[in-house]
Amino acid sequence: MLPLSVWNVNLSNDVFNSLQEFYECGLVFSQKASAEYRNIHTAADYSSYVSMKIVKLGAYPLWKKSLTPKDQISIRELISKVIQQTTEKVNSFPVSVQGYSSAYIQEIVRDVKQLVQELKPRNDFEFKKEFFIDLSLYVCEQATPCFVELHRKYKEANDPLLHFKKKKNYLLIMSPL
Repeated sequence: MLPLSVWNVNLSNDVFNSLQEFYECGLVFSQKASAEYRNIHTAADYSSYVSMKIVKLGAYPLWKKSLTPKDQISIRELISKVIQQTTEKVNSFPVSVQGYSSAYIQEIVRDVKQLVQELKPRNDFEFKKEFFIDLSLYVCEQATPCFVELHRKYKEANDPLLHFKKKKNYLLIMSPL
């Protein structure tokens, strides 16, 4: 028989725990509680998610004041690419065959961080922790229905109690009274 944890999946808890491996608990909690992450893919302005770096004009260092419209578009495209790649990853997990594992969420959180670093459009700003947390929360929330459905199929195929109940109902229908 499979361990009880396989049958009782708590995705929200797994996401929270996985994010705490990389970020402070309080920050993760406040980002989740604010629910701003649900709009990360459609936000009009990403300035709150970045820290601007010093830009040198000749020998004089200048602070770049804000993101340009081109920067905003680049960040939105980066978010779309990360969402697309993590969605493909989620679909490749063998959940319906092997069941759900919190390791899938951990992998998604690691991948989001890595993909953002790989796809980052320019070097004159840095993404804040809030960006990584919100993007991870968003993609994990988008993946939840897929995980739940695939795990339900796995559970139906592998839970002896459900199998027995189906057989019992079948036998009751088929037996003469």
